[in-house]
Amino acid sequence: MMELKILGSICFLEAVGTVGNIMGYHLGAGICLAGTSLLTVYTVYLGMEKTHKKICPECQCEIRKSYRICPECGHLFQEGLSEEQLTDVIEKEKEDDMSSEQIDRAFEKVDTLSMEEVKAYDSELDDFLRK
Repeated sequence: MMELKILGSICFLEAVGTVGNIMGYHLGAGICLAGTSLLTVYTVYLGMEKTHKKICPECQCEIRKSYRICPECGHLFQEGLSEEQLTDVIEKEKEDDMSSEQIDRAFEKVDTLSMEEVKAYDSELDDFLRK
């Protein structure tokens, strides 16, 4: 609806310019030219905006192409990576950036932390069973 009002206003501006030009006012041609320029720019803008939109298959709402989730109904357009896939990608990137010694140290830290967690859980379990 807003688009129609803007286009109507621009066309009115062109009509005023045309009438002014017919009546012999030198400013009329300039107003008509300004209206034509505005109409061209606004038409291109509307066309470009339409190329950056998509229709949600669930609610038929028009939304930006960059949205992965419809803000109206919550439809998921594209599944993201699972946690496991994301972890694999991050690990692969780190492997490419790390030397073998750095990788070994990282695994040692993981082993140490996991052993500490196991021991802590084991002691909690022993305490619970003794009660």
